[in-house]
Amino acid sequence: MRRLMPALRSLLVTGAVLALPAAALAQLDAAQIRGSVLDAQGQPLAGVEVEMTYKGESRTKIVKTATTDKKGGFVRVGMKGGNWSLVFRKDGYKPAGIDTYLSIGGLSEIQPITLQVAAPDPAAQAAAAATAAAKEAAAAQAANSSKAKELGEAYGLALALLQAGKNAEAEAAFKALVVELPNLAEAHYNLGYLAMQRNAPADAEAAFRRTIELQPESAEARIALARLLVSQNKGDEALALLKEKAAENADNGRYQYALGATAFDLGKNAEAEPAFEKAAALDPSNAESLFFLGSIALGSNDVPGAVKQLQKYVAVAPESSPNLPTAKALLATLKKK
Repeated sequence: MRRLMPALRSLLVTGAVLALPAAALAQLDAAQIRGSVLDAQGQPLAGVEVEMTYKGESRTKIVKTATTDKKGGFVRVGMKGGNWSLVFRKDGYKPAGIDTYLSIGGLSEIQPITLQVAAPDPAAQAAAAATAAAKEAAAAQAANSSKAKELGEAYGLALALLQAGKNAEAEAAFKALVVELPNLAEAHYNLGYLAMQRNAPADAEAAFRRTIELQPESAEARIALARLLVSQNKGDEALALLKEKAAENADNGRYQYALGATAFDLGKNAEAEPAFEKAAALDPSNAESLFFLGSIALGSNDVPGAVKQLQKYVAVAPESSPNLPTAKALLATLKKK
């Protein structure tokens, strides 16, 4: 969804050249590390934060960071030789960690790291499911309190299986649960999540649509379905889905970013811009909103506006962010004009 417009590509081709900082040259004799991060399907994972803590002798704690690029790779120079502890984190995935030794003055390459998708929060969903189970059981079959408790425990068991990575068993448990409680939205959402894990987009779409039918206000279900539709080249449908509840999610940074990115991908900058502005204000940790605001300004020939947004992006974007080299190159070119 982060597609550059022709105006941006033109600027990069005509004069945006990045220079290697002198500080980087001075560190060529220091230890270096290179690695990559993959998802459970073996695909590259971009945007993974890598925190590296030095375990050797030092007067002060030494911590280095890096972020994987769009190919899932990262490189970090200026490292001390010796023992390091690495932790890999990305929203929506379980963190992973390894210990490694870096050769003094050389390049050390670690084996690819695989991150597993994190299951939905069991505590929050278990509480919501217990309440929904009680209501559904009473309305559908006039079940007594013991039946409601039984169904709540069944939901908790399904979540436990999901947390343990036993996806096939978890899916069977959720399917059995929706037979008893066909209007339990949380169960349908988890079935959509599990269908995505086994690469069954049609099943996932049906489950997410059922979730939205039962809980029209569910922001997470709409974001999940919109991403799925975009992957199937149904961007217009995804945008319409998100716009239905845009006002109700005006204070939800993740929702506004999804709305802006979907509109931007369709070339609808007039709709993307206000969504990205809200996302930038609501979720400052996601610097990418600033990059796309700069891209939109540049596409409108608003050079001062583009420079302003790109400078803000460069100032706060994590090191090795995939769009950071592009932003720096654009700034270098724009300032020459």
